Amino acid sequence: MNRLCYPILASLLLLSGQAMAGNDFCDNALALGTDPVPPDPNTGGCEVNLAVPGPIADGWVIDSYPLRLRDMPFNQSLYAALSSSGAAIATPEHLQINFTVCSASLGSSPVSDTEAALVEWSFESQDKSDAGRVLALSLRREGRSLVLNMDWVIPPGRGWSSATAPGIEPLLVDNQRIKLGDMLPDSAQFAQLPRLYLKRDGRSVLVGLRDSDKPVVARFELPEGQWRPIRLRNGLLRNVQMVEGMKMHLSWPSEFRDVDVRSGPGQPPIDPPETPVPNPVE
Repeated sequence: MNRLCYPILASLLLLSGQAMAGNDFCDNALALGTDPVPPDPNTGGCEVNLAVPGPIADGWVIDSYPLRLRDMPFNQSLYAALSSSGAAIATPEHLQINFTVCSASLGSSPVSDTEAALVEWSFESQDKSDAGRVLALSLRREGRSLVLNMDWVIPPGRGWSSATAPGIEPLLVDNQRIKLGDMLPDSAQFAQLPRLYLKRDGRSVLVGLRDSDKPVVARFELPEGQWRPIRLRNGLLRNVQMVEGMKMHLSWPSEFRDVDVRSGPGQPPIDPPETPVPNPVE
């Protein structure tokens, strides 16, 4: 397993829903009371832990990660941080963001599939103020398989997110899927998951697997015109067949930790209005 995917320790899961110390996007500085836990010295990465609250035990919610919406603006601070990583110079037209689904537990019941909508990558046209595109990523458990579902949509307005405007549906333009892995025997966890990337390349937005002998790439075309990424959101964005105890652990580039997330185009980050309520599995 990728070294960013260190085990999730039960002793660190009794967390509040407030922003933790450090970068507003990352979870690395987890807190118990007022004592921060330093980032893993072997990684220096940026991690986001998400969970639907489980049962109550002795007054505590078990496996309760912060459920706030993380919001990464594509501003000069981000482009500078990505460009300093030693890779190609990051620009609005050409950049790559590596990420990893370190672990996922989406329930083990064979009765119904489950889904967690986790990521929205938004784009805006500089030619038309009301035009936009959003790449929405969700993890789906289908039987005993884990699938990355990708919806390419036209949002109903600028700054739209399914987390902050529930019930307002975008227009679906394209849908593609990538199978990520299978469940481990006698477990709700999945086997080692592949590392992935998001990419803006010319007139396309891509999602693909890294370090794979059989590369799988999903490509989504942008219309003609000048397009730029606006923001990357990570969180439990909408309640779609989620069940108690679902947990996801994603890692993002370490450069994300050096970005000032308080400045950028559009509206400032907004917390989801309510904690998602799990749907019962029949």
